[in-house]
Amino acid sequence: MDTADPVLSKILSFINQFGWLFELSILGIAVVLIWLACGRYGKLRFGKEKPEFNNWGIYCFPTAGSFICELGKGLDGGADGFGGYYSLP
Repeated sequence: MDTADPVLSKILSFINQFGWLFELSILGIAVVLIWLACGRYGKLRFGKEKPEFNNWGIYCFPTAGSFICELGKGLDGGADGFGGYYSLP
């Protein structure tokens, strides 16, 4: 583990330099998707059949699922896979 520490530290510091780019790209993707959904392409229907679920169901289920996942993540005490790397026994 001592030999991997300098290499992993350099990799982590390199990734942390571009954190702003990651955040801006996610924000840009979200803005484009919202723009598409609210524009004329939001009414586009694939096929001739009426959708099985209405818009409320389509938007509510993923939102509720992600909310429940966040609750579950909070209940585990913030444990992650790299927790042992930062505080060795």
